[in-house]
Amino acid sequence: MRTSTTILASASCATAIFLLSAVAKALAADPQVRSSGTGITALEQEFRELPPEARRQIGPLFWLHGDDSKERLEMYVSKVAEGGNGGFPTESRPHNDWLGKGWWRDLDICLAAAKKQNLQMWIFDEKWWPSQAVAGKVPPRYAAKRLEATTVELDGPRAFEAEGYEGDKYIAAVAGQMNTEGRIEGNTLIDLGANIRGGKLRWHAPAGKWRIFKFTHKQAPGLIQLSTISRRVWCFALIALKFSSWASRRRLIS
Repeated sequence: MRTSTTILASASCATAIFLLSAVAKALAADPQVRSSGTGITALEQEFRELPPEARRQIGPLFWLHGDDSKERLEMYVSKVAEGGNGGFPTESRPHNDWLGKGWWRDLDICLAAAKKQNLQMWIFDEKWWPSQAVAGKVPPRYAAKRLEATTVELDGPRAFEAEGYEGDKYIAAVAGQMNTEGRIEGNTLIDLGANIRGGKLRWHAPAGKWRIFKFTHKQAPGLIQLSTISRRVWCFALIALKFSSWASRRRLIS
């Protein structure tokens, strides 16, 4: 598990180095940059002597696995500071007790070490992609809802009665008159809430063709969490797409 993470980290670093090298070469070859009196050397110097407020904006992903000792976590937080960074986000994805006691314990350790090193710490509290899924740990009552509607059509004038207009998933009932094309005329919409008693709808439809809507909701399906391989393929495909787009713009400009 840790070996595959190391391989992925190495590949990510290699990709980043390649992209930065390409950018540096492009800037060095740009006559505007060379003639501006700054050049790549001055640009490099600016990166090496970042002011404190700028350092707050950079920092590595701090991977949490759940099996690291307090001393090991503190040591790596100090490495972040030694590297000239002003902060770091805690990367929770590989943690073996995400949102559990072990995860909170590790966050406490990292936060105390960050304060000691005068670093800012961001808590990356998501588990894999896409975001918002929260690794399937959202209680159903707080989960995303999907609106649903059932309809009944009738010709008025006539009386209409039906059960089932209540419950924790019930939202509202509305009636609208239909035109000759089968569309609802907006100015005819009627809120039928006043005609519901004990979950039973009793309504006398006026003359014309009407459609009654009963709106309810249901829990939306959970987001699909990508597999480990899919995540890596997606990540590197995105990097390649970004670099290809940048390279194309450079060719157009030159």
